[in-house]
Amino acid sequence: MTTASMTNTVTPAAPAPRPAPPTPAVALPGIAEPAHGAATASTIVEGEPRAVEQTLVTLAGKQLLTPSGALLAELDTDGDWRTPAGLVCEALTIPTPRASAYVNPKEVTRAARTADQIWREAAVEKIAWLAECQAEITADDLWEHMEHPPREARLVGHAFKRAQAQGLIDRTGRHQRSRRPMNHTRPVLIWRSLHPAHI
Repeated sequence: MTTASMTNTVTPAAPAPRPAPPTPAVALPGIAEPAHGAATASTIVEGEPRAVEQTLVTLAGKQLLTPSGALLAELDTDGDWRTPAGLVCEALTIPTPRASAYVNPKEVTRAARTADQIWREAAVEKIAWLAECQAEITADDLWEHMEHPPREARLVGHAFKRAQAQGLIDRTGRHQRSRRPMNHTRPVLIWRSLHPAHI
């Protein structure tokens, strides 16, 4: 007796079509408002890596708002979208990103320290020259004769202290009103020259 075997053949179903990607720009005339939520920069597609979502525009009835609540545009009774200034607008735009060089903060700090050191050394040389030319010196004199200002005003004091340590000048203990307008006549220390011509 012969037994016939039967095999059931199953035809695989065609894969579901992949959803179309979202449109990144939001056009104002006739804009379709989602039932819930807001226009976002990305959409999560099943099976793909999750993207970070960022709200670009909040839809609030007839108003388009920024994430912080500022009004971008409002639908007028004539069917036009208008800006807060009342101007008719046609679309919402996003500025094109621009590439820029990234500098590590450590490199920024290193460059600033190098620039400060160069300025301080030049300032000490200028103080030495001033000490040859005049018997007394103040910070006003240094400000007037330096070609470039320091990155920070405190570097002026550092330069005078270094010049003192090198035996170029010494404190007198006396002060006079500053000649620089931004100092509002505040007192500045008077330094005396230790150059042989003024001793």
